[in-house]
Amino acid sequence: MKYLKAGTAAVILMGPAVDKTDGVTAETALSPTVYLSKNGAAQAARNDATAITHDARGYYLVSLNTTDTDTAGRLRALFSSDADHLPVWEDYTVLPANVYDSLVAGSDKLDVAVTEQANIDFGALQKASLNAATPASVVGAVGSVTAGVTLGADAVVAAALADDAIAEIVAGILAAQVESEGTYTLQEALSIILAVVAGVTADGGATLKTPNGAATRVAATINTSSERTAMTLTPSA
Repeated sequence: MKYLKAGTAAVILMGPAVDKTDGVTAETALSPTVYLSKNGAAQAARNDATAITHDARGYYLVSLNTTDTDTAGRLRALFSSDADHLPVWEDYTVLPANVYDSLVAGSDKLDVAVTEQANIDFGALQKASLNAATPASVVGAVGSVTAGVTLGADAVVAAALADDAIAEIVAGILAAQVESEGTYTLQEALSIILAVVAGVTADGGATLKTPNGAATRVAATINTSSERTAMTLTPSA
């Protein structure tokens, strides 16, 4: 397959033009008109006015301008009919400039980046739920990820998490069960500990309340030996 770069002038080699009688003898003095068909459209004479010249052995140099190559896709170039030679044509694929430079010229790379990356709201993306562990290191079009996700100028770190995400994490920790006898959660255990350590007391120390005295957290039954024989716990939820 032969390729041309869209919207770019080029000189193509067409031929060989050979005698129609024997199919071998090269025709070296032709002055043909070259017609173009773009993606199967009706043939039209090329736009470039540069004279067509014979190169060698029946091959001719044909100049195409940016109008001739302005349509990506299939391009057929063919000589006008001539009483002396067999039909001459060439088929090309016109590639977008970036694709041609990447695949043919080797001067560019295929564009695989996020389209219109500048228009993406990375600030909103960084607050999205993170459903997988952060990889140790990711290097790519959006930057580098090392102990955090970097998107443009912003990074997803603890300080950037949405408030509701932080609340969910805290709620999950506080709901963890820390005592199998009674199935007390961390939240309940902490409320009881606070009452015991810093709460208001009553009934000779048998009743322990919250630091502001508003709610009873521990009500102990104490015998004559000062032993606690029963404990009624009312932790906060």
